[in-house]
Amino acid sequence: MPQYAYTARDATGGPVQDTIEGDTLEAVTQALFSRGLTPTSIEENRTGLKKDISIGFMKRYPNKLQLAVFSKQFSVLLRAGVPVARALNTLRLQATNVVFQEILGEVLRDIETGGGLTAALRNHPKVFNTIYVSLVESGEKSGTIEITLGQLAHMLEKEVVLERKIKSALTYPGFVFSAAMLITYFLMTSIVPQFATILTDMGTKLPLITQIVMGLSDILRTKSYLIAIAIAAVVFGYRAYAATEKGRLQLDTLLLKVPIFGNLIKKTMLARINRATGVMLRSGLNIIEVLTIAQEISGNRVMQNALSDIASNVEMGETMYDSFSRYDKLFPPIMTGMIQIGEDSGSIDELLSQVAEFYDEEVNEIAGSLASLIEPVLTVFMGSVVAIIVLAMFLPYFSIISTLSQ
Repeated sequence: MPQYAYTARDATGGPVQDTIEGDTLEAVTQALFSRGLTPTSIEENRTGLKKDISIGFMKRYPNKLQLAVFSKQFSVLLRAGVPVARALNTLRLQATNVVFQEILGEVLRDIETGGGLTAALRNHPKVFNTIYVSLVESGEKSGTIEITLGQLAHMLEKEVVLERKIKSALTYPGFVFSAAMLITYFLMTSIVPQFATILTDMGTKLPLITQIVMGLSDILRTKSYLIAIAIAAVVFGYRAYAATEKGRLQLDTLLLKVPIFGNLIKKTMLARINRATGVMLRSGLNIIEVLTIAQEISGNRVMQNALSDIASNVEMGETMYDSFSRYDKLFPPIMTGMIQIGEDSGSIDELLSQVAEFYDEEVNEIAGSLASLIEPVLTVFMGSVVAIIVLAMFLPYFSIISTLSQ
């Protein structure tokens, strides 16, 4: 049976340090609570290879799914009447992510020294972003933190499902494109050089397309470092340009205009923005705060600028419907129409959540058909590349045969 080293506080608050055996971490935690001890740290005693393996893995920040699970469990514990500090400690002890475990330990220490949950979470922006902290703060102020955490968990779960759907849809096209590149590389470095040798020995004048293909083949075989340098230069130039305000705006504008992908990106952003906006309004945040936070959620400078203008217009007294309607290329009629109905009926948070569900379905449909939409493009691309290579190699032979037949 595994052995665990623990430190805890007894009923008087005094420190206790010892070891205990248990089948699982959860069983050990319950055993300590049954003894009247409040554990502050529990670590399994590991030796040899097992210890070495534990050091190398999980040294990363928690992902959205882990954060969603944490939020749901936190909500359940608080609903059951467990104090915040004790609930956090329980979740910290069962966390499988080492970094997350350490962060929750720091959050717990901040709370135990008199700080609030919101302030403690705000110290870790890489895990708890602006919207997360803002919603927790709203929940604390309204006394509905357990409900807010449940809403956060639901929102994060929806985002995880959406991201997985998109990644899954992109896997096949990515595989096909990679295979096309490998086949092209093989043809250019193995097949073309053999033809190039024969054509060179023949001493005939080669067509321009043949010279170009042979030149590219020679570069791939003997000067691959030039391609690596060129790729590195493009990546560096892209990042440097994207780091500028003008560059980021132009690139984000272009991104939204890319066929198929631009529509997918736009609807994914709309789903995320509407869902988060609905949750924030339901939690009691005012509309200006919501629109300000939504700018960060979008992740696109075009969308951020539009939301910034909308927030300013709403702050000056304009309705949300009128403000959003100004940007009809970003926010479709179905969204602005729902906003108008929501403003008139006072149920805008609920209607925005419905809009988010609608765009979830839209994204699912686009992602589901993405492979069938891209496959013809990739097929034409691959066929064109092979055709050009074959034409370049055989065109000189056609010229020679034509000359001999005259």
